[in-house]
Amino acid sequence: MGNNFSSCEKKYNRQLASGFAVYMMGGSLFQKCICANQAEARHLYLHYAEMPAAKQLAAEDAVLAVLRQQDPEWLSAMEQLWCEARFCPQGDTYQIWFDTKGFGRLGLGIDPKGRIRKLAV
Repeated sequence: MGNNFSSCEKKYNRQLASGFAVYMMGGSLFQKCICANQAEARHLYLHYAEMPAAKQLAAEDAVLAVLRQQDPEWLSAMEQLWCEARFCPQGDTYQIWFDTKGFGRLGLGIDPKGRIRKLAV
């Protein structure tokens, strides 16, 4: 009886992999991004690392498309601030919040298929 290597292949979760792209690119909008849960950031990264490169780029492009819809003046102001990133699964949406503690907040949600949208603040 031979080994079935296909059953041992690593799998990634598209929602979590896209969540890492959101965390990485959303956090880069700020002067500094502090992560409230490093273990969860690593968990997201592991899914992202397993995602094929073309799909990584597609996820990053989707994040950029959402970020480009933000007010440029607001984005410019956020570049001067520190934020704290928080991961908040809510139902079937994986939410990532970037909070500046009173100066602004950005929330992005990822659905199970990896689609990204801005959340109402």
